[in-house]
Amino acid sequence: MPMGLNTFMGRSEVPPSLPLWRDSLAQESTNYGLALRWSMSLAEMAPTLAIPAEQRNELTKAWRQKVIDMLQAMPQLDYYKAIHTDVSKISDSIVSFRIRRVDDPDRFYNKAELQKVFKAMTEDRSEFFPMEKEIASRKCFIGQPVKINNEQGVLRIALGSDSLRQLREDFDGTLQTD
Repeated sequence: MPMGLNTFMGRSEVPPSLPLWRDSLAQESTNYGLALRWSMSLAEMAPTLAIPAEQRNELTKAWRQKVIDMLQAMPQLDYYKAIHTDVSKISDSIVSFRIRRVDDPDRFYNKAELQKVFKAMTEDRSEFFPMEKEIASRKCFIGQPVKINNEQGVLRIALGSDSLRQLREDFDGTLQTD
């Protein structure tokens, strides 16, 4: 195994069934960041998996449809369903959308332009929108921009486990979305 991989993985991350790989890694090369992410993920998984699977699926589908409806109500946004045409790869917890170009509404922003949108959404932009200070001051973290081709990309919105649990509380056992 290339020595550079020691900075990315340790023996504890390679299964015993690959002894040559394990032996080539330094014992003290444990990736504590990865261990921490897994610990946090497991802490998130437990309360989410306590919700019955049928209810999790219903909440996720209701969330997805609500997001799609909201996107379709905004003329400058385009729900990008083409990315979800392979039914085996559809995840109801992810919605992809494009942003129409101001200068040509038949074209869409590319990944580089969407990276600027992504960054701007994580900042307080209220000074630029004095009439919408409350909304423009909120930081919003969405999925990273994804390249579709050289001319266009998509932004993704993902439903996290904490948001799914919040949905359950907000709906209080019902799936009314209005």
